[in-house]
Amino acid sequence: MEKKPKISVIVPLYNAEAYIERTLNSILNQTYTNYEILLINDCPADKTIEIANTYNDKRIRMIHNVENKGIAFSRNRGIEFSNGEFIALMDHDDLALPERFAKQVAFLEQHKDIDIVGGATQWINTKDQPLMEPTIVSANPKELRAKILFYNVYWNCEVMFRRSVIESGICYHSGCYGMEDFCFWIDASVNFKMSNIPELVLQHREVETSETNRVKRMENEQKTKMFEELRAKSFMQSGYRLSGMHLNILNKILTEDKTGICQSESEEAVFLDCMKEIIKQASEMQAEYLEELKSLCKEFIKEKTGKEVIFFF
Repeated sequence: MEKKPKISVIVPLYNAEAYIERTLNSILNQTYTNYEILLINDCPADKTIEIANTYNDKRIRMIHNVENKGIAFSRNRGIEFSNGEFIALMDHDDLALPERFAKQVAFLEQHKDIDIVGGATQWINTKDQPLMEPTIVSANPKELRAKILFYNVYWNCEVMFRRSVIESGICYHSGCYGMEDFCFWIDASVNFKMSNIPELVLQHREVETSETNRVKRMENEQKTKMFEELRAKSFMQSGYRLSGMHLNILNKILTEDKTGICQSESEEAVFLDCMKEIIKQASEMQAEYLEELKSLCKEFIKEKTGKEVIFFF
């Protein structure tokens, strides 16, 4: 019988005593069984590590940081100690659906050209109750490639990817104000293909004290600036050369929270010119995702200006 590929599941641990048991159980209850769990002890101040140490399963390994180093460092450290063919990410308070690993491994085995696969996700509250319907995700690699020029296309923890992604030198960077995932997927998108499976694979927990919510409350200005810098990086790494005027209008209209609007006819004109310039450069580069990018830019223009456009590039 052919041996199934091994998965390395990376789980940084920090102040999650209320949820870590449920998270670990959701991993240990997977229908797919060939995996290792690397728990990274990031020096929590509560009983998270004490609870994690009660598990007696040979697939679990605990990696200890000498001091609190943050989630980016901890993910990198877990990946460094991993030996699986596939890498799966989990946060310490999220829940993996029972067939998540089986479905994602099957997808990657059946689609050798795809390097990264996510899936539908759903927000839940502290009592595991759904707060929304599962997200609708795209399986089209070209559409995802176009979208990541403008916005992040994944949370981290619904994703599984091939070891070749991190063997290429890609890693998580600290100091991104909660957008380490966006930075990682920008770097990965240049040379690796992304996709999704439509099924629900992960439930994200909405926790008021989470790092994401802390950043929203305390460092919103820095977070906004970082998002803008990362988007500029995404365009640049993909070969685009946008003017300061065009980058500024993107930041004004296509905000991270997607609430930006054109406030004058002059802004509309600059925004339209920016969209056309992006399509023009993509056409000149013969980007394989050109048609998907055209469709996306048309959607942005329709949403923000109410106008229909035709690109002739």
